[in-house]
Amino acid sequence: GFHNSFLVDGGDNNNAFFAQARGRYRAPYQFSNEVVQEFRVSSNSYGAELGRSGGAVVNVVTKSGTNQFHGSLLEFVRNDIFDAKNYFDSPSNRIPPFHQNQFGGSVGGPILKNRTFFFVNYDGQRVHKSLTQTFSVPTVAMRNGDFSGLPLIYDPNSVSANGQRLPFPGNRIPYPLNPIATALLAAVPLPNLPGIAQNLLSTETQVVNTNQGSARLDHRFTDRDNVYLR
Repeated sequence: GFHNSFLVDGGDNNNAFFAQARGRYRAPYQFSNEVVQEFRVSSNSYGAELGRSGGAVVNVVTKSGTNQFHGSLLEFVRNDIFDAKNYFDSPSNRIPPFHQNQFGGSVGGPILKNRTFFFVNYDGQRVHKSLTQTFSVPTVAMRNGDFSGLPLIYDPNSVSANGQRLPFPGNRIPYPLNPIATALLAAVPLPNLPGIAQNLLSTETQVVNTNQGSARLDHRFTDRDNVYLR
C-alpha cells in the first residue's frame, strides 16, 4: 500500500515516485517461495533504521547456501477441468479454457566449505486465461437512429415557440448519421444478449508468460564478518 515500506535483506525496495514497492503494477517484488528464508512485519514502535513510513515495514530475507547441497523442484497447476463455471459465462457453452502452470526449482550449497556459499533459483509462469465480461453496446435499432422506448432525445435543430428544443418524433433521428460515428460503430461488436444494457457477452484470452531468476553468493571472512552479493 501507499503507507507501507518494503525491504529486501534490509535494502530499500520502494518506488519513491509512487510511494510503493518496486515491481510490476507497483506491487511488491513477487519472490518465489523457494527464495524466502524468512520475513518480518513491523507495524509500530520500530527503530529509526526502519522509520520511513506511517504503515508497516516488511523485510524479506532471502536464502543463502549452506555447507550441504540442497535443492527443490515445484509445479503448481490450475486447469479449467477443476473449476466451476464463471457466473458470467454462457450457461450453454463449456467452461472457457483456463490453464495456469507455475514451475521452477532451486539449488544451493558450498563453494568453499565454511567460507563461500551459493544459492540460485528459477521460477516460471505460463497462464492462458479466459476473461468473461459483459458490456453495453448499441443495438441494431440504435445504430439506425431508432431510440424508441428510451428517454427522449431532443433535436438540436428545432426550437419551440417558448425557445425549448423539441424531441425527435417517436425518438427516431431522421437525419443521416454522421459518417465518423458510423465508422466508429462498425468497430463495435453487435449485441449477443437481449436488452439494451449488458447486452454483449465477450470472452477473451489473456496470456501471461513470465520468467524469474535469482542468485546469491555469500562469503564468510570470520564468524563476525560476512559479505553477500544478490
